[in-house]
Amino acid sequence: MGIGELKWNTIGHIIMAVINAGLGFLLGLLWGGIGIVASWAFATAAGNLTVGIAYHIRHKISLGELLPAESKGIVLANLFGLCLAALLYYWFKNSGSSSTLEIFIIIGFLMIIIMPAWLHPMRHRLIGLIKHELI
Repeated sequence: MGIGELKWNTIGHIIMAVINAGLGFLLGLLWGGIGIVASWAFATAAGNLTVGIAYHIRHKISLGELLPAESKGIVLANLFGLCLAALLYYWFKNSGSSSTLEIFIIIGFLMIIIMPAWLHPMRHRLIGLIKHELI
């Protein structure tokens, strides 16, 4: 994507700034720091999606290539894991040690995404590249 055209990068960053300011203020009032972090994550995703989608449209690349069929399982597992992590946090945030809760959430998330990540075809390519570079 490094083709020297900054129009969509600029637009993407403007989108991030506007969403961050507006949604960050609103969610910050509602949920404090967690709302601000959620706003930042959403703004970053929206800005980056803007750049990626614009690039694909401009160069007539199928938008389906943004999310190949073999990646749909890992995306769904990540979304499910994030939702589960958020639910666990809200259910158990006041019930004990925050360190224990964080470890529990991380282990739960990893248990959800490990199988789709292991089965993803890119794993074989990455292992091959690592072996080639190290050996």
